[in-house]
Amino acid sequence: MHSLLKSRRVWVVLAVVSLMLVVGWYTSASPRGMLMARIDHARGHYEVKTYGGPPPTPDEAEMYTEYARLLRERYGVELNDVAQCVVAEELARYANGYNAVSRRLLIEKYGRDIFKECAASAQRR
Repeated sequence: MHSLLKSRRVWVVLAVVSLMLVVGWYTSASPRGMLMARIDHARGHYEVKTYGGPPPTPDEAEMYTEYARLLRERYGVELNDVAQCVVAEELARYANGYNAVSRRLLIEKYGRDIFKECAASAQRR
């Protein structure tokens, strides 16, 4: 074992494998998000990740709060704010992958677009 640690070839292989793992982790953000959404739905946890945008006006904040309340109370869906106005590209890809699967599964589950429904109800109030 000690002789392996002295081998230049072993250190080069370790460096290449480490680099590949880092690059693979970074580029797999969207598929990881999609996988996590499937796992969450399988265990009965329903969520949509939100991020970005400028600070909302008081009216927009009130409507968003009502929208979140309706999703939570009617359908058990939580809105999870994962970032504010500055969003890392990897996090955005993860959230987009997660949401693509989560939204589709929820629309299939309820047979209608619950997001449009709750947004319209929140806007009316």
